[in-house]
Amino acid sequence: MIKILSQSTEEILAIKISGTLTHDDYEDFIPLLDAKIQDGDHIYLLADITEFKGMTAHAVMDDFFASVKYWPNFEAVAVVGTKSWEKMLTTFGNYLSPAHAKYFEASEMPQAWRWLEDELSD
Repeated sequence: MIKILSQSTEEILAIKISGTLTHDDYEDFIPLLDAKIQDGDHIYLLADITEFKGMTAHAVMDDFFASVKYWPNFEAVAVVGTKSWEKMLTTFGNYLSPAHAKYFEASEMPQAWRWLEDELSD
């Protein structure tokens, strides 16, 4: 499931990804990204993946195509997680995407917000 967090602001989209992502999750989430981009906004994303368990094969494809489509629109992504492989993938993502991505441990949620706010002001 992809849930929009109430802490989201006009500038920062905060989401919580939990359980196993499916095609239906992307069907619900993609229109939100389309609307944000249509308004000309760049995307500053906080992704809380502390309860993420995995993805279906269809969701993996959805994620890939969404990533390619929206890469130019992402400015900064703060990933909040609990696993070393999540940190490694976030770091690796910096080489693949024009967005600046940074990993934070679950206990560092306030620092993740501050980092995104600093990215906004740059």
